Amino acid sequence: MSDNHPSVSIGLPVFNGEGYVAEAIESLLAQTYRHFELIISDNASTDNTEAICRSFAEQDSRVRYCRQDRNGGGMWNFNHVVGLARGKYFKWAAHDDTCAPTFLERCVEVLDQNSEIVWCYTQSAKIDPLGRRMTEDPEEGTGTRGVVHTSEAGFPRRHHDSSYPHGRFLGVLLGPSWAADFFGVIRTNLLRQTRLIPHCYGGEKVLTAELALRGPSYEIPETLFFTRVHAAASGNDNSASAQRSFNASRSSRRSEFTRLALLLGYVKAVRNTKLGLIESVKCWFVILRYLFQVNKWKKVFLNLLNGAGVGNRKLRPASIKGTT
Repeated sequence: MSDNHPSVSIGLPVFNGEGYVAEAIESLLAQTYRHFELIISDNASTDNTEAICRSFAEQDSRVRYCRQDRNGGGMWNFNHVVGLARGKYFKWAAHDDTCAPTFLERCVEVLDQNSEIVWCYTQSAKIDPLGRRMTEDPEEGTGTRGVVHTSEAGFPRRHHDSSYPHGRFLGVLLGPSWAADFFGVIRTNLLRQTRLIPHCYGGEKVLTAELALRGPSYEIPETLFFTRVHAAASGNDNSASAQRSFNASRSSRRSEFTRLALLLGYVKAVRNTKLGLIESVKCWFVILRYLFQVNKWKKVFLNLLNGAGVGNRKLRPASIKGTT
């Protein structure tokens, strides 16, 4: 494939990512699969991110650097890079995560050989700020230790390869909250048929659910993706206000109540997918099961009272040592 017709488009949205963005870009440019473009959308960074990214773009023609005139919000930027993609397949990349050299090669191979698979991803492990594999991910306030590998978190999701849309949908809604599969390689044409990511914190899981309605996913049983745990990561925005700020839209419209927005996102995902009557009804029942997880009501209520956000977590000092 030529540079004008890459097989894979990688979208890397970033805002003030000078601490890790170079490492993320280097891991992508080191891929054994070479037929890709890397689209970097800079959300008006105020640190050294622009200089770092422009340097890579000058050295490698596969890198396209786009700078926004103002910060459009985190999810807006994630959706924006999809519109710039030219490849048959698409992958999101976070500015602080890394991939092993064979990540693209292995995922593209699966998609090329299996037309029914919507997206492919690999097992994932957590790394610390210095890029070292973590043996534990301390989480205060829960009395438990956080998992550090997707095999410990319930991946692959239940029914991920089911022939029934409602089964795959259930696997996302009632499955692990860690959206590691979101960073897999997706068929671009099917991705563009979705509503993309809603502008709410945790919206990537809504998109994952909508993709699951369209077909099965596949997990490669190799650890080729690494998600970084550090204090400045968007996943550590604990308060509801911080999560709303991360997802503020370009129109400065106030973000919806996050949990309601997620619920509405799942409803719209079902409505936006062509399903038979029976499958549609079964998907509505899946949403009801999601809504009536009584064992989670107490935590949700307490978080509302305390102003905590969705999926809030507290990192112990040892896990954030060395951050910039």
